[in-house]
Amino acid sequence: MKLFQSKFFVKATLASVLAFHHDTSALVQLTPFPMRVDLHQFEPLSEGSLALFTLRLGPIRLPWKARHEQVGKQGFTDVQIDGPLAFWRHEHRFTETINGTWVADTIQYQLHPGLRGFMTGLFFNPFMLRFLFFYRSLATRRGVRSYQNAG
Repeated sequence: MKLFQSKFFVKATLASVLAFHHDTSALVQLTPFPMRVDLHQFEPLSEGSLALFTLRLGPIRLPWKARHEQVGKQGFTDVQIDGPLAFWRHEHRFTETINGTWVADTIQYQLHPGLRGFMTGLFFNPFMLRFLFFYRSLATRRGVRSYQNAG
């Protein structure tokens, strides 16, 4: 089992960070170019809600089905129930401080064996995940502004 962790600070309230992540368009906002995501079904974030989407990188299509668990004021977890990896569990945790909110992500994942695992390993490796979560830190900071200003 592989482990990836990321943590960044957002100058925004916990309520704003939660509102951003509860927006069904958040996944699109958090996906960096040249990757794209097509949402097929994205239920409002709640215990047991489902997300069906396809990650695209040029001609490569990675269909994904995830279920949300442990949804609360401190974050949530998404678990792949069908998709490109043998296993994927992504915990999103939010901790409010006086000046803003810490966003911590912990991902446990496992590649399939053989050629399939080699191919998905090109996308799901520490370097690519580090790039993805650097982008996500920027996109989250940008995305929460509309919720911060609305509150």
